[in-house]
Amino acid sequence: MWKTILLGEVADVKAGNSAPQDESFFHNGSVPFVRTSDVGAVRKGRLATARDFLNSTKVEKFRVFPKGTVLFPKSGASTLLNHRVILSTEACVSSHLAGIKARTSEVLDSYLFYFLQTIDAADLLADSSYPSLQIKVIQQIPILVPPLAEQKRIVERLDKEFAEIDKAIATAEAKEGEVERLKAATLSAMLNRGSQSGESITEDEEDSVMWETVRLGDVCQIVNGSTPLRKEPKYWDNGTVPWFTIDDLRVQGKDISSTIQSVTENAVDEKKVKLVPPDCVLLCCTASIGEAAIARVRMATNQQFNALIPRVNGLYADFLYYVVKTLKDELLRVSGSTTINFISVGKLKDIKISLPPLAEQKRIVERLDKAFGEIEIVDGKTQSCFENYSALKASILKHELTPSEAV
Repeated sequence: MWKTILLGEVADVKAGNSAPQDESFFHNGSVPFVRTSDVGAVRKGRLATARDFLNSTKVEKFRVFPKGTVLFPKSGASTLLNHRVILSTEACVSSHLAGIKARTSEVLDSYLFYFLQTIDAADLLADSSYPSLQIKVIQQIPILVPPLAEQKRIVERLDKEFAEIDKAIATAEAKEGEVERLKAATLSAMLNRGSQSGESITEDEEDSVMWETVRLGDVCQIVNGSTPLRKEPKYWDNGTVPWFTIDDLRVQGKDISSTIQSVTENAVDEKKVKLVPPDCVLLCCTASIGEAAIARVRMATNQQFNALIPRVNGLYADFLYYVVKTLKDELLRVSGSTTINFISVGKLKDIKISLPPLAEQKRIVERLDKAFGEIEIVDGKTQSCFENYSALKASILKHELTPSEAV
């Protein structure tokens, strides 16, 4: 017989630790330190490694989660992505994650892993504009628990069915990788100094060979974003000023004409945020370094982004967008950290780019827009496959985890 119980009654639910800022913690490390980015790389499944590892002399300062712990994002933008992973090895985890480990023989870790995939974090949030879940809220999640033998049968069936779906997902991911490589190759071909896309240069395009090398700081005003205090309602309640974050880029892509979150004019008047004009490039300079978009309306940004505002008439924002899309390796090189990547405004100003005359910039953008439009059609079909596979998994989970009658 199935029964409904609270998660905290059968499992330990604990928060991770704040990420250490001292790189000595990671020198010759051996114990994985799992961040939300590591969880995001897996999305749903087993996690056996991480980008960073703590060394044995520092681990005693951290909570170590055992193999079989389910990780549940509880704060920050990743909360709403509903990623769920189960550890294949012991690990330390960041404070943005909750670790959930069965403490009784009444429930299997693997059963909890599957059941928690049916929980939408958005339904647990008091304020969706600032995703954050307290441990006690996660402990109060009601779960349906069948007898142990039935749990084992359910897990076996789900393992088998999901393994087949995961094979199809791996094929789609391989195609997605091909699309990304095609995008990179297209950018490289068209932005190659003096010989875009391999086309011959006509008399009308003679100025395309007159490229010059410039510093970003010489052709752009660079403005770093910020986040007003969340506990001050006057900066947030009924806000009308668009406030850009990485989530907007995920939803809209290149062109940003609106934002999920807004701040008030008070935040602007009290200089808690800086407004940037339309047609400037928004470049991520920490965490997801190198991701970029174009602001199409006046807005502010959070501190992850720097706005590159053209300060000369000879710089086309759309051309600058495509250029910065090629700079990721250079940006990572100058970020100066192996653990927490960050690029200062000073370092960003010194980045050099090649700049052709304005007419040539516009011709290149026209070609790239057309090429990327065709590539996006293929990419859209791949993303549709991911959505269909996710929907199939959700349907299977609902079928397997719903009894004919829950008590």
